[in-house]
Amino acid sequence: MTWFPVPEDLLKHTLGNSSGLADVTRTPQAITILIVFCLLLFLPGITAIPPLDRDEPRFTQATKQMLETGDFVDIRFQDEARHKKPVGIYWLQAAAVSVLGGDRTDIWKYRIVSFLGALAAVLLTFWMARAFLAPEPAFLAALGFSATLLLGVEAHIAKTDAALLACIVAAQGFLARIWLARANTAWPAIGFWVFVALGILIKGPIVLLVSGGTVLALSIWDRNASWLMRLRPLTGLAVLLLVAAPWYIAITLRTDGAFFQEAVGQDFLGKLATGQESHGAPPGTHLAVMLATFWPAAPLLAVFVPGIRNALGTPAIRFALCWAVPSWIVFELTATKLPHYVLPIYPALTLILATLWSQTDENWRVGRWARLIAGTWLVAVPVALFAGSIVVPIVLGSDITWLATVLFAGATGAAVLAARSLGRSDVMKSTVLGAVTAAFVSVGAYGLALPGLSAIWVSSTIVETARANSACQQPRIASVGWREPSLIFLAGTDTALKLPEGAINEVARGDCLVIAVESRDRDRFLASVAASSTSLSEIGVVEGFALNGGDPVRITLFQSEGSAR
Repeated sequence: MTWFPVPEDLLKHTLGNSSGLADVTRTPQAITILIVFCLLLFLPGITAIPPLDRDEPRFTQATKQMLETGDFVDIRFQDEARHKKPVGIYWLQAAAVSVLGGDRTDIWKYRIVSFLGALAAVLLTFWMARAFLAPEPAFLAALGFSATLLLGVEAHIAKTDAALLACIVAAQGFLARIWLARANTAWPAIGFWVFVALGILIKGPIVLLVSGGTVLALSIWDRNASWLMRLRPLTGLAVLLLVAAPWYIAITLRTDGAFFQEAVGQDFLGKLATGQESHGAPPGTHLAVMLATFWPAAPLLAVFVPGIRNALGTPAIRFALCWAVPSWIVFELTATKLPHYVLPIYPALTLILATLWSQTDENWRVGRWARLIAGTWLVAVPVALFAGSIVVPIVLGSDITWLATVLFAGATGAAVLAARSLGRSDVMKSTVLGAVTAAFVSVGAYGLALPGLSAIWVSSTIVETARANSACQQPRIASVGWREPSLIFLAGTDTALKLPEGAINEVARGDCLVIAVESRDRDRFLASVAASSTSLSEIGVVEGFALNGGDPVRITLFQSEGSAR
């Protein structure tokens, strides 16, 4: 009996002898397999999971307003300037929504950009690794990276990180070829600078941190900076001016410099110096969190860590360490820490894994304790998800999605097989089985379990309840207490976030209005109603849990009795 839905011929070749593996990892076949795995990993739940507060709806609402107003220079969230990130991601999302058409509150249309960014990053990891490695280990690097939990999360969220990642991996792929002196023409340098410029347009200086850190570390390691001329810096300056500068100039003129003051002075430098939005953490946090976010590749890499010392002369190892270490140090020293900060480093880590695997002697065996720890590590995540798929719905008062529980059980079985393969020193088979495990997890978590947790999707329930019970099909919503960005994205840009007294004044506009009042503000709101001439009727109650913080919420919906259908 097979525990996972992989075609028999794929199992035979990919998990079999080296000649079969060579057949599978020829470039066309490798790309096909990687695309299929990415579809299994990244697509489940992309349409079913409501907007995830708070960052995702902040991005998508700003994009929606661009489409509504036709202003593609300034970035706004309702009437508030949103000058934390550059415009690139908003342009990409706006293009996707425009091409797909239809309802602009369909969150999946915005997430398509992240899905394509994650898919491109995986394929580009294969291409980047091919600068150093044969097809088999390059395929291992890309497959291992595709299955990591953090990449799967970012593929499902409509914000900057997956698109930025694709730019960074592409730039690093060009940089690798330039450093290896396999590039004697201007085109690799142009390619490098184009993706650096696109990365700057998407998320500012992060791409410069990664690529610039790699360049500096390589030059110091080699004690040679002459190769930098192959980067053609004057050409790079021209590309940056052509691709990125026009919008930066336009937004500077439009905001009289306010964009840079907020984006650089408050957001970027603020995150370096202080833990913004309660996200401060000590150095070493990213390394600890990696135990989960880099799963299932992390246990495989850990097994090989002792071999890094003997492989420092390998170009791939040198390049990967110069890629990973400088950026990792910066991220660990940065006061604000979020798990996705280290995502641009993960392709370098899978390059290390694949390189060490390719250089390992056939008689290599995993030590007893390493086998035990790595195997337990591989199995721990699906076991935790299996338990969580039962416990979490009970705690939240939602129904258990038993099919998701079954899939997590299947993921546990696949992880056990992956651990056994690792114990037998079959790293490629363990990597494939780890990817299969991640596919089970993705379908179970994103496709079934998360959409089924109705208690945490409060904004969606508010909008659905208001439209089902109000006197009109598309009521405007004013919210007292509940201020999550997802409500504005789903209900409309004209959604009003008010204090209890201010919400009463919204009734005077005369349109079809539903007022959503959180329980902690209910008494004050009703006192304001009693003091006015407003007549309201209760049309519904929404109960659930705030996704940020986990606090229980109870929201009552009111409508003016004078509203007409």
